[in-house]
Parts: sequence; structure tokens; C-alpha cells
Amino acid sequence: TKVGVMVRASTSSSAAHAFMLVSAAKGLAFQRRRSAGGLTTNTSGGSGTAPRWVRLRRAGTRMTAYVSSTGTSWTLVGSDTVSLPTTVLVGLAVSSHTTSALATGIFDNVSISGTVASATLPSGWQARDIGPVGATGSASSSGGSFTVRGSSDDIWGTADAFRFAYRLLSGDGTITARVASLIDSKAGPKSA
Repeated sequence: TKVGVMVRASTSSSAAHAFMLVSAAKGLAFQRRRSAGGLTTNTSGGSGTAPRWVRLRRAGTRMTAYVSSTGTSWTLVGSDTVSLPTTVLVGLAVSSHTTSALATGIFDNVSISGTVASATLPSGWQARDIGPVGATGSASSSGGSFTVRGSSDDIWGTADAFRFAYRLLSGDGTITARVASLIDSKAGPKSA
């Protein structure tokens, strides 16, 4: 199961993207696909699971990923050049790593800096499944927390499959969120 913040060129399953994630099984990681249809690259952020703060900062085509236990002191995980258009999708991603069950990511303290475009759904957010998923996911928001549920094989390789709750971001900006908990459909809840 992978839960975290993502900046993505489009909703295409093979789109260029950057993803700072928390995984119950694999810890923390900065994953990115530098160009559309390219292979995914991974930089380990060490061990750890929810709750954990994750952040992606965009400056042009430069994506920088951070992690924090407190939300005040940040550790650099990695930085890379990713081929992104001026306006991108920025949001919360959840992959269950199986098409037969949904995983749940609960996010709080979600903030986006930069020029964020409005959307038609409450709070300016949209949600959809990206790529082939087994079960249709969902996304909701209440009291400042987001709950995103998704099924899929993975966010990896040359094409992705996952649930994405997102907003449009034009130009440079940062997305920060605390992954309050993640519920791996195969292993149960992981939170503090």
C-alpha cells in the first residue's frame, strides 16, 4: 500500500509525476517518472509509517521531496527534474497494491501553496481513478481531513493505477500533508 502527496502532469496512467509516499511495508520513498511513459525511479526516505508528514515542492521542472515526523523540521529525501507542464495536478494518492481490495489513506493538515485553480467540487478538489483499477475508489473531506480509498496494482513502472484526489496548480508551489493513517486492505490499520 502506498499513500502520499503527488504532483502529476495529467490523469494519463503513464504521465510524468513526482510522489512522496508512506508505505506500511516499504517505509518512506520519493518516486517519480521523469517523462511520460518513462520508467519510475525510487529514492528511499528510510523506515517509517503513519503518522508522517510528506511534502513535494515544485520549482519549474525541479521536484523536491521531504518528510517530517513533526511537520516543523523537514528532512530532504531527494530532488529530480521531471518534465511537467505549467499547470499540473497536485493532490493525494492511494494505491492498495492489489486490484481485489481498497486501501484507505487518511490525510490531515493538507495545504497547497502557489496559484491553485478552482474546481467544481467542494473545496476545489476533484477525484478519479487513474489507470486500470479493480474496485472503484472514493474520496471525501470532513473537518479538514481527507479520506481517500483506492485499489490498484501499483504506482510504478511505465504506467500507474491508483485513486487520486487533486487540484490544479499553475506554476511553482508546494503540497504538504500529514498521512494520519493508512489502512492496508491486507494488513489492517497503521497509525498512532
